[in-house]
Amino acid sequence: MPTVTEVLSAGLEHQRAGRLDRAERAYRSVLDFDSGQADALNLLGVLEHERGRHVDALSLIRRAVDTDGANALYRRNLVRVFIALDRLADARAAAWPALVLAPDDVWLHHVVSRLERGAGHADVAVARLGLVVELEPAHALAHNDLGALADEQGRRTEAAEHYRRAVAVDPGMVEAWFNLGCALLHQGKTEEGMAALRHAAEDGHADRRLAAAAHVEIGIALFAEGDVDGASAAYEAASRLNADDPAAALLLVQTRNLLPDVQPATYRDERRRWAERFALKPESTPSWERDRDPDRRLRVAYVGGYQVDGNTAAVTVLPLIEAHDRGAVEIVIYSDLPDWREDAYTARYRAAAELWRNTRELDDAALVAQIRNDRIDVLVDVFGHMSGGRFAMWGARAAPIQVAAIVTGTTGQAQFDYLIADSILLPPELEADVTETVIRVPLAYLYRPSFELPAVVGPPSVTQGHVTFGSFNQLAKLSRPCLAAWARVLSAVPGARLMIKGRGFAAPAARQRFHAFFEARGVAADRLDLRPWAGDFAAHLAAFNECDIALDSFPYNGVTTTCEAFAMGVPVVTLAGDRIAGRYGADLLHAVGLDEAIAADEAGYIERAVALAGDPARLERLRHSLRDRLMTSPLADPQALARGLEAAYRTMWRRWCHADRH
Repeated sequence: MPTVTEVLSAGLEHQRAGRLDRAERAYRSVLDFDSGQADALNLLGVLEHERGRHVDALSLIRRAVDTDGANALYRRNLVRVFIALDRLADARAAAWPALVLAPDDVWLHHVVSRLERGAGHADVAVARLGLVVELEPAHALAHNDLGALADEQGRRTEAAEHYRRAVAVDPGMVEAWFNLGCALLHQGKTEEGMAALRHAAEDGHADRRLAAAAHVEIGIALFAEGDVDGASAAYEAASRLNADDPAAALLLVQTRNLLPDVQPATYRDERRRWAERFALKPESTPSWERDRDPDRRLRVAYVGGYQVDGNTAAVTVLPLIEAHDRGAVEIVIYSDLPDWREDAYTARYRAAAELWRNTRELDDAALVAQIRNDRIDVLVDVFGHMSGGRFAMWGARAAPIQVAAIVTGTTGQAQFDYLIADSILLPPELEADVTETVIRVPLAYLYRPSFELPAVVGPPSVTQGHVTFGSFNQLAKLSRPCLAAWARVLSAVPGARLMIKGRGFAAPAARQRFHAFFEARGVAADRLDLRPWAGDFAAHLAAFNECDIALDSFPYNGVTTTCEAFAMGVPVVTLAGDRIAGRYGADLLHAVGLDEAIAADEAGYIERAVALAGDPARLERLRHSLRDRLMTSPLADPQALARGLEAAYRTMWRRWCHADRH
């Protein structure tokens, strides 16, 4: 008659060979003889776990642990089952006693690191991972996890080194290649980062979602280099691999707003289709329990996403929010910004809000529930949807009135009630291209920096003997027709130079592409000054002192960069286009009294740029007056925009109260 050990060994052999029924019979025969036999309970529990019967597995392995609590293997298996059941708190509680019994168990250290990281204990996770790589230096997953933890805290260089170790140990680890590519791009190492991402995209066929994510990151990098066609192709590849990814689909739609041959109506319809497919749907018609007094103080909320720090919006949204009349509106801000990214501007946003909620741990549905619970009257998006705008959330109708302000185009969402614009940004003949009801304010934009501006110097053409045109807009805004118009301007102004500054020029491929484009149109490379971003923000502004005239991009205009040019005494020539994003130049130039630099077509654009280049006296006057004109204009008046928006919110509220009563 075989011994218990022999029966269990035979069962284990069957289990390893996939003969699970025979293995089960062996284990149960032992338990029929001794119902508390710990090894049989453990092995049968593992078998049930492999079959996906995790609840049964948990019961069996718990009995094994109760019988022999000093057995590390039983406790290890208990952790595995808790994880399979997604009972992570129980898994974490079970893992530590197992680790005490098996202090050299690499798997346990790694699992504990992930469980502690999930519980928000990053320092504990790092310590565990340190032990993992000490015990097993070639542990690729541990190096990848160490990189991810460093990434979460903004330590990109350290993160990249960990990812490098991971792919050196396991060149087939697609996740580490993806993470490495992202980290390198954040460091400005474009070529190396793109190579890593392409590795992940090409070798990620086993994980279509990860391969799709790699294509998205490639698209974002190409977009920064000004290669909109390449970016679109990457987003399309991502959507083919992962058709259910709303982010890739939205990025693809958003690039369409930069293409001259895509009509505003087409763009509107594409955004509408995105919203119909991906936006949350209202579960039912909410019964808004509100005091319907049309004149009461309104609770107005701004959805900040990741934007409530010292980015571009700090010269627009922040002064607006600070200028609100607290007697008219109560301000609420929802922020997804991680703690490590909060800065002095974030502190000002916090101070301006009567209620601040950090919502980064909430998914879209939970955020909707929170907003409804906070009884918001008017919910406003002023940050746009290009980065962390929670675009899908708006479809669920979190507030009775939902508004898009400081816009670049229509949202395409039926649940956005209103779009804020002015008569230049969105003239009546273009209203058909938006899905929202339009409410106009005197001027729908604001530029009010709170930092010290560099000194303005005289026009550089005086000392250099030639005119320097400039553009500091995103390279993706520089369409082929726009660049072709610039080439014609240079051809018409002998000796003129063109400075283009953009982050994408850190990549040699971007510089080569621009040089080739201009050389094909008779403009030699030595007439171009293609600069990547360098230095701090003060250096960025000071670079305007090297430009005589700024050339606006089209069909998607510059916005903040145009205001920065004014602040540094540099006039801008713009083309008023057929879409909201292509009319900001006209709006801003009109606000500072430069209507003569607004063109209606490409021929007029070229004519105005050439004429201004030939008028040194005008350039001199503008150089020393534009900053004052800007700062004394409605464009730099936060109170004016705040009063305009408050009046708009009041109009919306009164309409809602009236409609609700009838």
